[in-house]
Amino acid sequence: MKNRFKPRFNINWKKIARIGLWSLLAFGFIVSVGFTSYKQRMMECKAFDISINDSTSYSFVEYSDIAQIINDKFGGLVGKPMDEINIALLEKIINNNPFVLNAEVFSTLDGIVKIEVAQRKPILRVFNYNNESFYIDNTGKYMPTSPKYTASVPVANGAIAARESDSLAYAGDVPVNIDQSDTSFHPTTMQSIYMLAKYINKDDFWSAQIEQLYVNESGDIELIPRVGNQKIIFGDATQMKEKFNKLFILYTKGFDKTGWNNYSVINLKFNDQVVCTKIK
Repeated sequence: MKNRFKPRFNINWKKIARIGLWSLLAFGFIVSVGFTSYKQRMMECKAFDISINDSTSYSFVEYSDIAQIINDKFGGLVGKPMDEINIALLEKIINNNPFVLNAEVFSTLDGIVKIEVAQRKPILRVFNYNNESFYIDNTGKYMPTSPKYTASVPVANGAIAARESDSLAYAGDVPVNIDQSDTSFHPTTMQSIYMLAKYINKDDFWSAQIEQLYVNESGDIELIPRVGNQKIIFGDATQMKEKFNKLFILYTKGFDKTGWNNYSVINLKFNDQVVCTKIK
């Protein structure tokens, strides 16, 4: 009589139970999330909250400006189902404002639409040949003036491109981390203006001292100080740090001995020296 062997199968009921439990939990989570998402979409907007950064320093963008955009494009938000509010479109419209650097719009679970706005920060106001006026912001981009707010920043004028469009060539063209001692780098007038304004803006001493950049007919940039009547011929932004260092030494050590008002011209264009012209 032949022996017959029956195969044995060890069923791990504990493992099956764990898998079943995790499956139920995952299914429950998906259902819960779906229900919450549906509930949120059907929820009415209770309010919108607008936050504007640096509002104490700049007033290019105000609460009323954003509220007006909402009213003009959406007829208001409060009372509308969240599903009918196009968050992405609202964010895009706010970002199209020329004074807005970045806007983020999102909704909360309790029916609040949050709007966070970062303003652009001007570091210089430019007046060109045609007396057209615009700002350069801290990223090197063109920025229009505002009819309701004027930023307290240095001014640049003189032999600057007659059309605004000509002046935009500098935007994004300044090399990152440029070696200022590199004499092979020859910046355009607008590049130099931007680089000088950015340097001055970041330095407390020069921010307090320099109030104007003037481009003369030779294309050299002259610095106009708040104190003293000297013409400071800077040239372009080549070797910018070295030139400012020479001028700083002259201000803090040289003028203490010779006096502030004995010189009419200070020329920083020459390597390793400062050429001063005495008042006759």
